[in-house]
Amino acid sequence: MVLRDENWIKWLLYIVSIGIVLLIPKMIPDIYILHLIIVSIVWASVATNWNLTLGYGGMFHIAQPTFFIIGSYAAGMSAVHLGISPWFCLGIGGVAASLFSMIIGVPCLRVKGIYLILLTFAFHFTVSEAVFHLSNITGGSMGLTVPTFTLGNIMFSTVDLAAFYYLAISMLMLSILVTYLVIRAPIGKALIASRDSDVLAPVIGINVYKYKLITFVIAAFMSGVTGAFYAHYLMVIGPEMFAFSIIVNGFGMIVIGGIGTIAGPILGSFVVTFLSELFRSLESFRPIIVGLIIIIMLIFAPNGIIRGIQDIVRKINIKVIRKKNI
Repeated sequence: MVLRDENWIKWLLYIVSIGIVLLIPKMIPDIYILHLIIVSIVWASVATNWNLTLGYGGMFHIAQPTFFIIGSYAAGMSAVHLGISPWFCLGIGGVAASLFSMIIGVPCLRVKGIYLILLTFAFHFTVSEAVFHLSNITGGSMGLTVPTFTLGNIMFSTVDLAAFYYLAISMLMLSILVTYLVIRAPIGKALIASRDSDVLAPVIGINVYKYKLITFVIAAFMSGVTGAFYAHYLMVIGPEMFAFSIIVNGFGMIVIGGIGTIAGPILGSFVVTFLSELFRSLESFRPIIVGLIIIIMLIFAPNGIIRGIQDIVRKINIKVIRKKNI
């Protein structure tokens, strides 16, 4: 069977993309640029998980960064106080975040709109206060120094970030795979149906609350694992993680890239991370700048960059087809 030309092009693009991704640590010798790429990948994972509940599930909440932080602290405290290996702490971070997601999700997912936003914001504030008041185990305002990964002769260090990069990429691929499997499964179809019409969905037999809660927990688990990785990557966690700019940036990544798309949050994460670095000298104004970019995107490109590109390609294809038919 001969493949069509477009299929060859598609597979060629896939192979080239994978090759570039694998060679980035060799292609970029600058440690700081590679660090920014790793940070972008970490937030791409969080944004992907957030998009699963927000973009596909229609759950407009701000709890995802909190689950990321819970995973960071759960992993960090387990490694520091219990001496558990950072590798096992990845799972601990995920389990801790998913447990909290069930606790907060059971009552919160019964409401929607502004009420869900307010409840999840209160949850974020509560976790922040708990970290400050439990300073004997969380480090409080001083933060907590966390050990990093070790694996035989493979060196995980700040001098050579290649090992961290490949681990971060693996976690992003896992988040993408989980998102893809969920939206392709019956639960994903039920989520999208409830997102499009939460009135009609129950009428046709969809248990909207159950499917939303399951997805909420899955996304929280993945963000918790990512948070655990981030803690052991930075080797320090502190109260700056609770800054409101974290929520603004995370939401901006999804909006700028494209809500309800798989590639959108990834692209948005790189755009927001590198834009934030570009305006680093304007520290106190960075959240304002990101907020303005979000507003501009909502006005002029409400569907995000990815959907904008898809629309342009679609229009070009239509024009090409029309010329062929003339």
